[in-house]
Amino acid sequence: MNNRHFHTSQAYDLARFYYRGFCQVTRSAALAVAHSAYTTIAFDVTNYDLNRPNETPMHDNAVNNDRVYIRLAGVYLITANVVWAGNKTGFRLLYLARNGANIALDRLLPLDGADTSQQITTQRKLNAGDYITAYVHQTSGGNLNIQQGAYSPLLSLALIGD
Repeated sequence: MNNRHFHTSQAYDLARFYYRGFCQVTRSAALAVAHSAYTTIAFDVTNYDLNRPNETPMHDNAVNNDRVYIRLAGVYLITANVVWAGNKTGFRLLYLARNGANIALDRLLPLDGADTSQQITTQRKLNAGDYITAYVHQTSGGNLNIQQGAYSPLLSLALIGD
């Protein structure tokens, strides 16, 4: 028996995996966050956006760029990462929201005088048409930047199951 050829079901599974929803977005500049303000992170750079051919991308760098849209229903791994500028006063919050409702939260006290990295990860069953946003809150007593760099800020989604 020759195993060089895919069975139809194997080819289908491979194509189905390749065209799953994968998206990662970031910013091209730091983001100033006002004291005690809830601030949605707008993402103007798409690192990758892998979706089914001829379907609308999951993210748009200009229109509603604070959102990553779900195009294919299923279970998603969702991760957000930010790095706060050094300031030891107050606390920092990082939220993930689905269609405007919170689904995950991380609260931490900043490092003493050093930049503070914050990450949140969750898994959620999402429907086609849902969208995910990340937003932050801080209580340093003044404006505080979310640093821009290779790993901040980032919002990543990956379809991991049906």
